[in-house]
Amino acid sequence: AFICLTGFRYRVGGDTLAYINWFDEVPEFDHLLDFNFSEAKYNPLWYVFNSLAKLIYSDFVTFQLLHAFVVNSIIFWFIKKYSSKKYLALVFYYFWLYTYLNMEVLREALAICCFLVVVPSLIKNSLKKYYIGIAIAMLFHTSAIVLLILPFLLKPIKKKYFLICAAICLVFSFFDIVTALS
Repeated sequence: AFICLTGFRYRVGGDTLAYINWFDEVPEFDHLLDFNFSEAKYNPLWYVFNSLAKLIYSDFVTFQLLHAFVVNSIIFWFIKKYSSKKYLALVFYYFWLYTYLNMEVLREALAICCFLVVVPSLIKNSLKKYYIGIAIAMLFHTSAIVLLILPFLLKPIKKKYFLICAAICLVFSFFDIVTALS
């Protein structure tokens, strides 16, 4: 029901409306190698994901169904694995995040799903796998960059970790200011 409600919606969600208009510009899957990702408006895996949807059937509803399937399947898996009160967690998800993740922040939702998939690696302190997952998340949406510092925040805060986090924030703030001014 979660997947069908989202997948078959008609023009609901601010981001959705923008992506509907943009969907025709997405290269076909077999033309991705010729596509100039350096001049692209969005992150590379967003184009790949949309092209995969077009490979199935070139209609935005196909994309919505694929997106809803991926996002909700991963969230349901995560709730099943980590929640002791699964049905309560589903109710909270439905009323708190369902509409937002499935109809508003579509690219960010896929980045969040990448993060959820690598949470077990973070818990096991397998940071190599964690950072690979976060790199993939960043290929959907660059906002996932904030997850790079999460392992540092989970350790007892030492002056060294605080300085590293502060330096990272300053560097990205500088780049953000430079980008805004240009």
